[in-house]
Amino acid sequence: TLGCQVGATARAYWRVRRRCVLYGPPQAMKAGSAPRYAALFWSLVVFMPVGMNYLAFFALSALMLLDDQRLVRWQRVRRHPLFWPMAVFAGWTLIVLTLQSRYYPQTPSNLWHGARITITLALALALEREEALWAMRGFLLAALCAGATIVLHQLVGLPDMPPWHNLIVHQGNKSISNAILIALVGGSAVVVALDVQGWRRLVCIAAALAALAVVVFALPSRTSMLVLLLAGLGAGVHKLRARGRLLWVYAAGAIVVGVAVVVTVPALRQPLAQGVSEVRQAIAGKVVVASWNERVQLARYTLDMVVEQPWLGWGIGSWNDQWRQRAPALIADLNMPHDDLLWMGAQAGVIGALS
Repeated sequence: TLGCQVGATARAYWRVRRRCVLYGPPQAMKAGSAPRYAALFWSLVVFMPVGMNYLAFFALSALMLLDDQRLVRWQRVRRHPLFWPMAVFAGWTLIVLTLQSRYYPQTPSNLWHGARITITLALALALEREEALWAMRGFLLAALCAGATIVLHQLVGLPDMPPWHNLIVHQGNKSISNAILIALVGGSAVVVALDVQGWRRLVCIAAALAALAVVVFALPSRTSMLVLLLAGLGAGVHKLRARGRLLWVYAAGAIVVGVAVVVTVPALRQPLAQGVSEVRQAIAGKVVVASWNERVQLARYTLDMVVEQPWLGWGIGSWNDQWRQRAPALIADLNMPHDDLLWMGAQAGVIGALS
């Protein structure tokens, strides 16, 4: 009996210890709620201009560094499976930076881009469970406000003001980012719909359809359209992978619905047809200032960079210099490959791309 009690006490201790590492100490042990509100703020402003995103990013970073639980947060990040991929990514970048023989005007900004990727992941992993819940609540509230803003603009027309400019005007990377986030909401709603019943399933289906309407009519980003359609199919296949016949029925239905949407909705069919035409032109060797044509050219010339310097790449910040030497004059002013896999491969070699 004593042995069983000791064993149970030891197991309980290790469960509590593991929970403290993963989710932070119990509420009574926590020192303040400022990081929780910073996480909420971080998610509330996600659809707003980039300056607000950076303000929230730096505010949360500062509060976590000042928090009494910063060592617990570090242990939480350190024990997460994503830690070593992040460490390899950052470490190999520094190795290439140290060994490269030339520095470029873009080296500082490229270093910041890589650091921002790593720090953003680390901040999310360092959140306590309650803070992560507050961040998710903030994101859902922000998504609802974004949807309401888009609907209101479609009904009565809103003045073009900075807080909602990229929600009502499809222009630039921020608008594409907003469209992809809304597609993420729709894809997530499909996942949740597969796990719930009754009115909750109807709400999730309505949310997915609303997200699809936004990315088709209000923010017509081809990327977000494809993300939403393919995410719904992929998520359903994953959730139902052990259900046999139901899996095939769902997959067939999702494919039929996706094809029907693409074929029958001009706002979706036309940009996709235009994109396919641009890819065909690029494959045929014609250079056009158009999105998908440029993507093919970016991939073609950047892969050449990787093949020529496969081990250490051309150096951090080198892509712009190499691009201007290779690309046709019509598109030589592009300042990024629009693909971090290609970007790291060109600047840090195959190991950089794999990281």
